[in-house]
Amino acid sequence: MKKIARIYKPTGEILGISTYQSAYEPNTPSESGDFVTVEVPMDTDSLEFSARNYWRDGEWHSRDPQPGTFYHWKNFAWEKNLEQVYGQTRYKRNQLIASSDWTQVTDSPLSDSQKEAWRVYRQELRDIPDTFSTVEEPNDVIWPTKPS
Repeated sequence: MKKIARIYKPTGEILGISTYQSAYEPNTPSESGDFVTVEVPMDTDSLEFSARNYWRDGEWHSRDPQPGTFYHWKNFAWEKNLEQVYGQTRYKRNQLIASSDWTQVTDSPLSDSQKEAWRVYRQELRDIPDTFSTVEEPNDVIWPTKPS
């Protein structure tokens, strides 16, 4: 019986760990294109091992835990993925705009001054990507206050 890690060579990340208990057990290490399979000790906790190790230059190296939600493993180091941060921010912004569409329709029950307050609020939401273009966490965005 063998426990095998499948690794994506360009990053060294473990894609998965499998246990083989059959007549066919892959030879390790073996390479195929951008992938390599390497045997790992049978008593290895697969999730912990995958989180704390990577493969480079024919050997295992340890790495720190993922520092946050928006980090990915690139060039053998953790790197913040700002596109994910901006994507989540845009998603929340779009939801807030969509949930306030009713305030701008002609048959809205709001007064003209209330509609204007909502219009200003919605414009502030649209400005979020420019106003907060350098944030590194979605929680750093200061959202405008919804009119009452």
